[in-house]
Amino acid sequence: MQGEGIAKIGNECIPLKIELSEYEFDVIKGRKTGQKAESSTAFKLVSEILQDLVIKHGIIFESWTKENELVLSRMGYISEIVQHAIGTGRHKVWIRKDLLINGMVLNQTMDHYACVMEIAGVLLLAGYPADVSNYSSVDISTNINGRKIGLEYEKHNNKSTSDIINKFQAAQQNHDDVYFVCTSSNQKELSEILGAPVVIPRGSQLQDFLFDLTKSRQAEINLLDVSL
Repeated sequence: MQGEGIAKIGNECIPLKIELSEYEFDVIKGRKTGQKAESSTAFKLVSEILQDLVIKHGIIFESWTKENELVLSRMGYISEIVQHAIGTGRHKVWIRKDLLINGMVLNQTMDHYACVMEIAGVLLLAGYPADVSNYSSVDISTNINGRKIGLEYEKHNNKSTSDIINKFQAAQQNHDDVYFVCTSSNQKELSEILGAPVVIPRGSQLQDFLFDLTKSRQAEINLLDVSL
């Protein structure tokens, strides 16, 4: 949304050109209160399927959005560079700045939060549900080919072996299959605790795993698009 205006500073009038996102325009027109954002036009995204995830969790990957950086900044987002959960390399994400406090988002590191949301976005783009939990149960629950699957991102850190086992067994109670996503540095440790078949390192191995899990050519296309 574009327009023009005049800013008056003292006795001086300065012409302005104004460019608003659809979200900002809706706020000005009173269609957004800041309490609940439900409009499918809140963000310019590569797919409308990502709208609810973005609005609810306050994170946008650069490959998801068509908004320019100035607009995202005006909307209260700041950029961070994180490791790709799927594929290789690092990429930029935009996080709502009120969520990021001393490098933490809610009860998670920025790395953890971004990894989970990237996986959730990929599942949505591939045509599968992604129920994200920040506090309880596994990080992501999905249903693929009639099976309820739980995905948990685990770096182990200071958790005891019993904590890891208990988390895995609790997830098994309401999922047909449970997998723990990890980093290459803690793959061996987690594999010794849970067994190699259920431990998936992020990166190219997670990408291959999701290809096999979805058994979908369209999923493969979407995964590649998100990983670029």
